Amino acid sequence: MCPYRFACSVWRRLCRRRLPQRQPSASARADSLRQLAESLVVVSTAHLSATTLQRLHADTLSINAYVHRYGAFLYLGCPPEVLPDETDLRHIVEMAAQADIAWLGFDIEGPVADGLPLFRDPAEETFQGMP
Repeated sequence: MCPYRFACSVWRRLCRRRLPQRQPSASARADSLRQLAESLVVVSTAHLSATTLQRLHADTLSINAYVHRYGAFLYLGCPPEVLPDETDLRHIVEMAAQADIAWLGFDIEGPVADGLPLFRDPAEETFQGMP
């Protein structure tokens, strides 16, 4: 038996001429994207305590956050892959998990969610301290 038999078979498969494939219809492409969709909810940064907000700005939260000028996005996963150490944020993440939310956004102009505690007046949220 040839010691290169496996390598030769792989090489032959790679070198085969590929026929052009038909383009999927617009609705099939949309369905493909729809299958990849994950839910996102954006809420006010007023739902975060001053300590958690400070950690968010410093990018030192116990979970990964994608910080931007007006807040941040957190990828939670569905179910959440990691629960945060910050108590106020953990409460929000647990509620998001019950609602099958994969992405959680915090924005200074985000809406106030019923059932979540407020640490500041949302109307007084400012851009101060944002990166």
